Amino acid sequence: MDYNNREEGEILVIQLSGRLTFTDSQAFDNVLNAMENSNLGKCVFDFRDLEFIDSSGLSMLLLARDVAGTRNMDLIFRAARGEVKDRLDFARFNTIVAIEE
Repeated sequence: MDYNNREEGEILVIQLSGRLTFTDSQAFDNVLNAMENSNLGKCVFDFRDLEFIDSSGLSMLLLARDVAGTRNMDLIFRAARGEVKDRLDFARFNTIVAIEE
């Protein structure tokens, strides 16, 4: 997994690319740290360049949801496609996180 985080106005945007799997857990800690250190009220995960996610990757997204909750930060998943979208749908992430096309 590669990631890039940036501020767009009042929004922290975290763009993920490649594959989000068990082997990325340490790198994902950096994503969580960016969220924890942000003073912004909204975080958007941009999945347009994410090609694959496994069950460990889904668990990492749950950790991001927990961090957002403790920071009173709105969390949005955006632009999931293909297999990533299918896995988010199957796991019913839309019941716990806002998902945008």
